[in-house]
Parts: sequence; C-alpha cells; structure tokens
Amino acid sequence: MKNLLHLLLAKSRHTLRRLSLIFFLIPFLCSLLPAQLTVNLQVVEPICGAIPTGSITAFPSNGVPPFSYLWSTGDTTQAITGLGPGFYEVTVTDAASNGATASVLMNAPPIIIATLDVDGCSAPGTITANTSGGIPPYEYEWITGDTTQTITFLATGSYCVTITDSVHCGVVKCVNITGLPPAVTVQTTDVLCTGQMDGTATAIVTDGTPPFTYLWNTGDTTALITDLPPGMYTVTVTDNNGCTAVGSGIVSEPPPLSANCSSSDPVCQDDDNGSALSMPVGGTPPYSYLWNTGDTIPGLTGLVAGIYSV
Repeated sequence: MKNLLHLLLAKSRHTLRRLSLIFFLIPFLCSLLPAQLTVNLQVVEPICGAIPTGSITAFPSNGVPPFSYLWSTGDTTQAITGLGPGFYEVTVTDAASNGATASVLMNAPPIIIATLDVDGCSAPGTITANTSGGIPPYEYEWITGDTTQTITFLATGSYCVTITDSVHCGVVKCVNITGLPPAVTVQTTDVLCTGQMDGTATAIVTDGTPPFTYLWNTGDTTALITDLPPGMYTVTVTDNNGCTAVGSGIVSEPPPLSANCSSSDPVCQDDDNGSALSMPVGGTPPYSYLWNTGDTIPGLTGLVAGIYSV
C-alpha cells in the first residue's frame, strides 16, 4: 500500500512539473506572435476649394516591417500629396504578407464667389463686393487702398478688389464706372405690304460699358429683330455694369392698295379717241402699272370702245 502511494505521489510531481513548464512557455509563445496590423490616416484637406493642396499619410501599427503601400490613386508611397476633394483608399501590407485597408472622404471648403454691384451708373459711383463661399470672415483690398466691402465717391475708371477668406484663399474681381450711362434708340423699317410680317427693329446703343445685353418685349435677345408685323417694339439694354436703358420704336404698315379709274368714251362709234386713267390709293409709292393692253403708264388715250383693266 505504501509503495502504491509513493508511486502516485511521484507521478503527480512529474505531471505538475510538466504543467508548470507549459504555463511558462505559453506567454513566451504568445509574445512571439505580432498583434494585428492596423492603419491610421493623417489627413490634411484642401484649403481653397478644388485647388489640389490636400495630403494623406498612412501610419501602420503592429505588423512586421517593412511595409508596402498601394493607394487608390496608384501611388505606392506612405504619403500622397497634391490632392483635391474626393475618396481615397490605401492598402498596407507588412513583411509577413498581412494586409490592412483604410479610407477617407476628403472634403474642401466651397470656392469664393464674388460679384461687384455698381450703385449709380455714372460718376461719382459706389461699388459693393458681395461675397459667399470660402471660409469667412473676408478681407477686402481695393486698388484704391480701401479695405472695406463698399467703396464710394468714385470717379470714372476701372476698379479691382482682391477678396481673401480666413485661410488666405482669394479671388480678384474688377468693374468699370463710366462717365455716362447707356442710351438706346430703336430704328425700324416698316412692313412693305398690308398684312405682311417683314418689318425690322434695331437697337442702337451709345455710351455705357460694353458688352451689352438686349431684351425685347417679344422675348428676343439680339440687337436686331426681324420678320415683324406692325406694332410697337420696346427693348431694355443692360451694360456690363448692370446699368439699363429702355427704347421703343413703331413698325408701321401702309394702307391697303386700291385703284380708282376714270374714263372718257369715244365721241362717235368706231372712233379711237377714248381715254382711261388709273388713280392708285394707299400702298407705298412709287407705283407701277400694267393694263390689259400691255401698257405700263397711268393713263391711256386713243382708245376705241371696250373694257380696259389695270
């Protein structure tokens, strides 16, 4: 019985020694296995609208160096630069062929949009810069040295402003102030015959600042409009400074053409001393004539009795 007990105790001590060795080796073996490869991205977004000034840098963690990189742009470097807004993705592979992927949607502030409004279409004038987009607040630097949004008491000439937002993105806008606002007259040609549509109207612009835009009461947007019936035609002309002028013209038509005829009968039967005269009314002189005799003059003489038409 004692021998059996000693044998069991000896086996137990041997088993405990083996288990102790296993528990000692497990942390050591685990420490030999690298942690899972991950990727973090450092993003610098574009600062001036769609201008490609952005960059992305990939920072792998864990894994087995060295690392290789493959971007959705085709680049194979750790960092890519000169980027505009858009979606970017990178796959990082370590020396043990383990891979990790990361992606980012890169945004950018809207571009600066500016318009210059001229108040007063002749000197002295006022100009106001209306600005949106970018990253406010905005700074203004006029060619005059002014730094306000609106400049006043301006003489005739060209004025430019540089507009900069809070991240130093900028845009330049220019406008002219002329000595005189535009003026417009309308020249017309009348319809040739009653009921036709062949009149024309032309807008003649003086002064103002080209280019000019045109808007007729017909909806046309050219300086010359054609194929017009009789009526009044009005045009609004706008110059490059937004100054406007309005002019009108009338396309007329002649009264309907008709003809009165008078005649004198021959004195005696078979005489040839009759006459006929055509007297046109309406239409547009000069007139042309064609009688059934073939004559092309207003009046006929030396006629025998008969029917004459013109």
